[in-house]
Amino acid sequence: MLREGGGGVILATNLSNLAHLYARRKEYERAVVLLAEAEAICRNVGDRHGLASTLNSLGSIHCDRGQYERAMVFLAESEAIRRELGDRRGIAATLANKGSTHSHRGDLGQAMLCYEESVATLRELGNKPLLAEVLVSQAKIFELQGLPDAAAQVRAEAAALTE
Repeated sequence: MLREGGGGVILATNLSNLAHLYARRKEYERAVVLLAEAEAICRNVGDRHGLASTLNSLGSIHCDRGQYERAMVFLAESEAIRRELGDRRGIAATLANKGSTHSHRGDLGQAMLCYEESVATLRELGNKPLLAEVLVSQAKIFELQGLPDAAAQVRAEAAALTE
């Protein structure tokens, strides 16, 4: 059956990819349904990397929908799996989503902690595109904290990474 073994991994990946398209179009309900199916498949076939990625996506979508507590549940599980797997890039991505969720909830301190760990990891890994994205998010926190000079410095660093 396609939902088992390698075919299940492929199906879950395809469902996740389709969900991302729906999420970009703000069709969150459709995206969540597809990601829930991908999550079930990943759990069934034991695909921990796929599961962590799917949970991260679910967390991000729930944050976009304003469901911050629910988002944090998915993001916490994603982070835990990625730490078990030693997936440093995945950890950094999940921390960025956790930072965004904390920011939306108004917890700027926790947001900054997430962004700081994400930034440090991405610098070590040399992942310039994701680092630039997280730095822009971090700059927004500095602005909200009334630290325009720090925000400008971080924004300049992000801009230099995209040149």
